[in-house]
Amino acid sequence: YLGKAQNFHEYADTNLRYMRLTGLFHSKGHGIILKNEKKTIALALSSDLISNDSEENLFQRLVNIPHLPTDESQVAMDALQDLIRELEARAIEFKMPTEDDLKTNLAINRVRRHLEAILRQQNEIDFANSQQFAWKEIGAYLDMLMSGKDHQEVDDDVIEDITIPRGEAPAYLEWSLWRAILALDHLKNLPYEVRNFNVDGDLLPKSTAAGGMPDLVAEFDDCVVVIEVTLSESSRQQAMEGSPVRKHVADIMKTTAKPVFGLFIAKSIDTNTFDDFQRGVWYGDDESTYNLHIIPLTIRQFRDCFMDIFSKNKRERLPLLTLMKQCDANRQRLTLFDWKRSIDMAVQSFVTD
Repeated sequence: YLGKAQNFHEYADTNLRYMRLTGLFHSKGHGIILKNEKKTIALALSSDLISNDSEENLFQRLVNIPHLPTDESQVAMDALQDLIRELEARAIEFKMPTEDDLKTNLAINRVRRHLEAILRQQNEIDFANSQQFAWKEIGAYLDMLMSGKDHQEVDDDVIEDITIPRGEAPAYLEWSLWRAILALDHLKNLPYEVRNFNVDGDLLPKSTAAGGMPDLVAEFDDCVVVIEVTLSESSRQQAMEGSPVRKHVADIMKTTAKPVFGLFIAKSIDTNTFDDFQRGVWYGDDESTYNLHIIPLTIRQFRDCFMDIFSKNKRERLPLLTLMKQCDANRQRLTLFDWKRSIDMAVQSFVTD
């Protein structure tokens, strides 16, 4: 075989990801397992693998809306009972449906989708609570994104080798920052309210954040932090990110009485981008003026601070917010290059203190 050995890993990973995208499976070790709450649906799907119908009829069924097992009331009810048992086994609070809620197949499936949403939200809350123990893995992902690698063998008993699927580095950068913010904790908004990108059933990123909104919005007791990330570099960075980032921060300022900070993270930060953020001004359509507080950090700088917080057990004091305030305090009284150097010095002092 003359191609890259990594191709075998990526091909296998793609197949497993397709299976997870069905919603029937989730990751387990190096493979996948069937979800408890999806067993009835999986059995119903696998019971009709062979058909004696004509190819023409099969084609018509596929190109029109295909029949699903849950279109039948009994299968839908069995699937609902699977879901209720899973919620009860995990002691997740929910309102038990009544007979009036389950009179039709449409109603049964509506209740099932509602309970599935409750389960997804609880899964995300549990995931958020576990991130403080996954800080080394988060740091490993940031290392890969910093260096441009898509695979890293980790010599650690705690975490396994990690991979970033080809072409998905931007989504994994947003996802890694989301995990880092969850690990730092002290959030006032819920995990699924922090992110503006979609995740799959295993809480892996499916896409980057939609256009027109921030990547992440983290609310704390005394402030809100709008987080924007990019892998763009050079002068293109200012053209692509300068105006949208400032607008997103200004938009959040309109919605809260709390102080709002922007945190911009990139592999490297162009001088023109620094200039946009140092001036830190956005003008509204109604001639209003917003004084913005946006701190640009490289992935390396953020990664070094993040790892330092956990390795020295600083998490209880929310030192990252203190660092941002320190960087912003000198913004308007320094020249552009002095402000840039002051951020470098602040980060260096942070990780050596």
